[in-house]
Amino acid sequence: MGIEHEDFEELLKEFGEPKPDDLREKTAGIVTPNVTGRKTEVKEVQDTIDLHMHTSHQAIQVLNSFIHRTRHNRLKHVQVITGKGLHSENGKAVIRDVVETRLSEMKQKGEIKLFRWETGNKETSGAVDIYLD
Repeated sequence: MGIEHEDFEELLKEFGEPKPDDLREKTAGIVTPNVTGRKTEVKEVQDTIDLHMHTSHQAIQVLNSFIHRTRHNRLKHVQVITGKGLHSENGKAVIRDVVETRLSEMKQKGEIKLFRWETGNKETSGAVDIYLD
């Protein structure tokens, strides 16, 4: 069972080594980073909110309310869809930046444990995973 050694080498020659971004994309929203130093836990996204089409001010208000509610409900892993800014003026993603700033503040205050962009890179992500506990 599995791929024979020679077959695997041929596949590598044909397709090349997998890139880290390819692997992150396939596992985004599935694996919790090793925060405690003990083991990696698998947690599925328990709730999601979409901030598309909100102004930056509205997005922060909705984000604050969402995090408060999810903490109250003792959720561990949630996701915020920010969009990639494709509909923004000049193509500049505003929501991603304000969400990142607010999440950084929340992390410093201990309101969230950590956050990570779905692809591992803010510039190519349209959503951010948030780990609350």
